[in-house]
Amino acid sequence: MFGFSPYGPYWCQVRNMAMLEVLSNHRLEMLKDIREAEVNDSIKDIYELLGNNNNNNKVLVEMERWFGHTTLNVVFRMVIGKRFGGAMTKDEKDRNDQCRKALREFFDLTGAFVVSNALPYLRWLDVGGYEKAMKKTAKELDHMAQGWLEEHK
Repeated sequence: MFGFSPYGPYWCQVRNMAMLEVLSNHRLEMLKDIREAEVNDSIKDIYELLGNNNNNNKVLVEMERWFGHTTLNVVFRMVIGKRFGGAMTKDEKDRNDQCRKALREFFDLTGAFVVSNALPYLRWLDVGGYEKAMKKTAKELDHMAQGWLEEHK
């Protein structure tokens, strides 16, 4: 979440690390196989839907959801080394859904207009309940990140 931290020496250092270590051409080329594999897996999922359907070879696919899941799987395979589409147990599916929901809320809240940002003296009112929602989402994301760190110990 360094993108939301105030500009200063920490921000510059983290930005340099991100550009040199994560977003370099060499690193992106190394991760090309992951991107290709995830797109192929997603296309196979659609193909399987088509094969399982007996309705004149027509399948309704919600493309927004499909692209969202594909993108999320690519990013998470690159960052934490696992994907969300391969959940086998009900517990794994529940955790995946919870993670998707928390990330969706995070991105929705980052784009939301919050009155207290424009008028700081109204912050105590929490107009729209955004501050409460942000705190709740931050706790959920922190809990998820803690779980991933525990897995990688």
